[in-house]
Amino acid sequence: MSRSPRRLALLTALALFSAGCAFGKHIDRGDEAFAKGQYDAALVEYQAALKLKPESEEAAAKVSQTKEKLVAEACATTRARLAQGDYLGALDATSKALTLRPEAEPTRAAVREVSDRSQQMAMQLADEGNLASALSLLESIARLLPPERDAVEPKAAEVRGRWSARLGEQADSAEKAGRSAEAYLLLAKAAQLSSEPYAKRRDAARSALLESRRFALQPEGVLGEAERAVLASVLSSQVPVGLHLLAHGEKSALPGATLRLALAAPKFATGATRRQERATYQSGVRSVENPFYRQRESRVTEEERRLVEYENEVTRLESDVTHYQAAVHREGPTPNVSTGAEQNLYNARNRLESARGRVIDQRSQLQHAREELRREPQYNEEPVFSELYYTVTVHSLQGSALLQATVAHADGRAPLQVAENLSVQVLDEEHAEQPIAGVAADPLELPPRGNLVADLRYQAAERVRQLALASFAGHRQALLEKSRTGPEADRLDLLALFALSDPAAVDPSVAMELAGRSGIPDALQVLAAVP
Repeated sequence: MSRSPRRLALLTALALFSAGCAFGKHIDRGDEAFAKGQYDAALVEYQAALKLKPESEEAAAKVSQTKEKLVAEACATTRARLAQGDYLGALDATSKALTLRPEAEPTRAAVREVSDRSQQMAMQLADEGNLASALSLLESIARLLPPERDAVEPKAAEVRGRWSARLGEQADSAEKAGRSAEAYLLLAKAAQLSSEPYAKRRDAARSALLESRRFALQPEGVLGEAERAVLASVLSSQVPVGLHLLAHGEKSALPGATLRLALAAPKFATGATRRQERATYQSGVRSVENPFYRQRESRVTEEERRLVEYENEVTRLESDVTHYQAAVHREGPTPNVSTGAEQNLYNARNRLESARGRVIDQRSQLQHAREELRREPQYNEEPVFSELYYTVTVHSLQGSALLQATVAHADGRAPLQVAENLSVQVLDEEHAEQPIAGVAADPLELPPRGNLVADLRYQAAERVRQLALASFAGHRQALLEKSRTGPEADRLDLLALFALSDPAAVDPSVAMELAGRSGIPDALQVLAAVP
């Protein structure tokens, strides 16, 4: 749609006026916040105003002035945090100043001071043996103060090397004492810090740990084809890393539990119910009077009446003309004088001519009406619908099988058992063709019984899997209890084994205890990572 230049000029003026109003509101709100010392809020408003009018010197000056205030505030916070020994707080404040005005001398001075003092503190912590805190502080400097990254990295690398070496020594002691889970945690962190010397040892330690200390669930007894299929399905399912489901015939030197499994031969039952369905179909047609035909017929009658009326008028006017012609004849010639008889004859002839024209028009209207009547059918055909009731048979096939499973524990815990009659049912409808109603036949297509057998075995596998997980959860809970009541020297090892066996199911409080005992802040994440 085209717009006139005048309309475009008006729209442009309105847009400029609206932008001007918004600009002023942002400036006013920024001034109000600035006066209250709310510099962050003021900066948001001034920057919004500058976005509306990038050429505004006023908005640019206010943005600059506010940033100076915020930088001064951040530098003051930096000094206060350093005085309190809050190095992370000081780094956060300096990072804000660096974001606002990286080129400003107060910012650069704050960066130098907080970086130097934080690095000194980090190396002091390292010398005191608190290598985790030292590395965390150095990495915070590099992250929050990018200009200092190159200066910090050599010291961070030194601390990583010292920490990984200490972890390696601690892992040696743990391995000698038989605390393999603790040793793995230490080696995994050491490999994270310095991959080259420790990655192979970590991998070997993980393999040995999972081989010797995973909770093994070993099948026992004679397993038929059905039980072997169920067991195979369980083995293919997802389970925690600390649970080892053994295959049929596979043995473990120290199984944590044994599984006895029996799935009875399935029993099948069939059934059928019936119901009535209704189909509506067109069974014929019937003739009904066409209301439009009556309307056309009435119009023809009306047009015929009008034609008779107009023809009668012509006859009457022809008589008038004859009468006035006789009157003129009686008067005789009247040169240069128009008599009353002559005037009457003139008027009568005009009226006769108009009447004859109306007759002609009316005959045309009548002809048109008769043609419309001829085209319009007197009767219409409409469909006739009927209803057909037919029988639908619903066939059912049901399979059932008794599952019995028992998990016996080597640690003396009460066995876990399941005895459940599993069942599955399928339905299919069947009915004959109803050609008169256009209903196609629906043949019986129940699935083969083998499909139901597979479904029953899947259900059995899920029940056995849940039984295994419940047994494993009890084992992990026993580990946790033992870590709290057993010898102090073994507690970290038991906690690490507990966490490694299922990292996704570790309570935050346990994760904190694990971090505290190991000196590794991200101990749970280290154990959860798969090398």
